[in-house]
This record gives sequence, C-alpha cells and structure tokens, in this order.
Amino acid sequence: MFTVMNRRSEARWTMAELKLLGKVPDSVLARRIGRTIKEIVEERLRRRIRVVTPPRRWTARETKMLGHYFDEELARRFRRPVHDVARQRIALHIPAFRPHKSKKWTRAEEKILGTAEDKMFNWDGRWPPPQGVRLTPLVVVLDGVSFLFGADLPKRGRPTRKA
Repeated sequence: MFTVMNRRSEARWTMAELKLLGKVPDSVLARRIGRTIKEIVEERLRRRIRVVTPPRRWTARETKMLGHYFDEELARRFRRPVHDVARQRIALHIPAFRPHKSKKWTRAEEKILGTAEDKMFNWDGRWPPPQGVRLTPLVVVLDGVSFLFGADLPKRGRPTRKA
C-alpha cells in the first residue's frame, strides 16, 4: 500500500516559505514545507538567492602546517582564500613563515677562516667528489651548536646537527 503524501508541488509560494529560502539547506526546507528538493532549488535560483554555507572547519593537519609555509602556498593547498589562512594563523598566535636568512659572519668566525687545511676545499662541491679528493670530517661550532661536515657519506656530505 502506498501512502499519499500531501505535496504542495505546483502550489503558489507563501511569503513564509520564500523567507526560508537560502536560510536552511534545501533538503531540510523541502521536508519542512512539503515540496521537492528540485522545486526548492528552482525557486531559489529563479529568485537569485544563494545558499549560505558556513566556512569549512580547520583540521588538525591544516592547523599544524600554519607558519611552516607561506600563507599563499597554504591557501593553494587547502583551497581556501589567503585572508582566511592569515586570519586563522593570527588568531592562533602563530608567526608568519620566514625562510632562514643567512646570518652575517662575526669577527671571531672571520678570524678562524683560513686556519684549516685548504686541501678539503679544492673541489667545486658537486657530488660525488672527483677521484683523489678525500673529505676529512670537519666540526664547526656556532652559538654553542656543533655541525659535523663530511663525516657521514650516506647523507652525501650535507651538514648534520650534532647534539
């Protein structure tokens, strides 16, 4: 047995119904006033009423990435406006991403230049080094942090932080 639902299709729209267009999702409104979703969508589009959707929530993954990349890059990745990314970062008190800039050499650092053997610097730095160039480990200490160069060949001679 079929139950006949009292549909209001093809009926005139009341002012109360028109005021609800765009305020709630179309499916909810269709169920409330007894019209089809198609009718709701057609009337809303005919009257040029937008569907107001709340902004997407920020995921934990997105929040973690704030401040690690430029806002423009994150906006592109998250498919959000740049101003939304900046607003969220500022609201969470996360400083803007600034790539590492090279620091100026101190007088103490300039003094030690030329004191190490120059043999290890006689190649242009491309990997692998040419035959006959032997890399000796070099430890440089800057601001209490020691950097080890040329000791571990699997990482292809890039500096590693040593605790």
